[in-house]
Amino acid sequence: MATDMPVSLSEVVERIWPESYIALGGAASGVGGSVLSFADTVANMVVVVAIIAFFLLAFVRIAGGLQCALMGLFNYKNLLKIEVEANLYNNRNTSLLFLIVVFAFLFANINFEYNLVGDNLPVRMTFIYTLLLFASYFLFRYVVCFLLNWVNGRTFFKYLARVYYTHAILGMLLTTVGFVLYMIFPEIGADILKYYSVTALAAVLLIYFVRGNQIIISNGFSQFFWILYLCTLEILPLVVLGHVILS
Repeated sequence: MATDMPVSLSEVVERIWPESYIALGGAASGVGGSVLSFADTVANMVVVVAIIAFFLLAFVRIAGGLQCALMGLFNYKNLLKIEVEANLYNNRNTSLLFLIVVFAFLFANINFEYNLVGDNLPVRMTFIYTLLLFASYFLFRYVVCFLLNWVNGRTFFKYLARVYYTHAILGMLLTTVGFVLYMIFPEIGADILKYYSVTALAAVLLIYFVRGNQIIISNGFSQFFWILYLCTLEILPLVVLGHVILS
C-alpha cells in the first residue's frame, strides 16, 4: 500500500511549519534577506509548546476570564463585580497574561518577517523585549497606584488599576486577532495593520476613560482630578511605551 508519510525531519517540519529554518534548509528569511536562525526556530517551537500547554492547563480560567471581562466592558455592575470576587479577577488576570504572551510571540515573528518597527532583531530577542516592556509598564502602574493609595490613605487607586486590566484584555484580544489575520492575509499590508491596531486600542481606551470617570466621580473626586490622573498615569506612560516600541 502506497503511503505519503514523511521520511525525514525536514519533511515533517515542512508540513507543520513551512517557513521554518529546518524546512527551508536554513534559508528562511524576513525583510531584507534576514535569516531566521536555528536558535530562533527552536525558540519559536518552545514558545508554541509553552503556549499550548498554558492554554490546555488553564483553559477554564482563560475562558472564564475572557467571558467576565467582555461582560464587564458593557455592564458597569459586572465590571465592579469582577474586582470583589477573587475567582473572577484571578481568571481575568490569567486571561490577560495568556494574551500578552500570545501577543508578544505573534508580534516578534511578524516584526521579523515584515519589519514593522525598529531594526530586524532576532525573533527571540523581540519576544523577550516585548514581555519586558509589558512587565515594566504594569509595574510602573502598580507602583504609582500604591503611592497614590498611601498618600490618600485609601485603596481606591489599586481598585481602579485592576479595572484597567479588564479593558486591557479587550485591547490584547483585538490586536492579536489583527496579527493572526495579517499572518493569514499578508496582502492586507503593514500600514493597515498599524492603523487597525491603533484604532482598536484607542477605542478600548475610550471605553476605559468613560468607565474610569464613572468610578472617579462616584468616589468623590473631581473631573479635574480625573483629567490630571489620565495625563500622568494613563496617557503619558502609553506615549512613552509607544515611543520605545517605534524607536
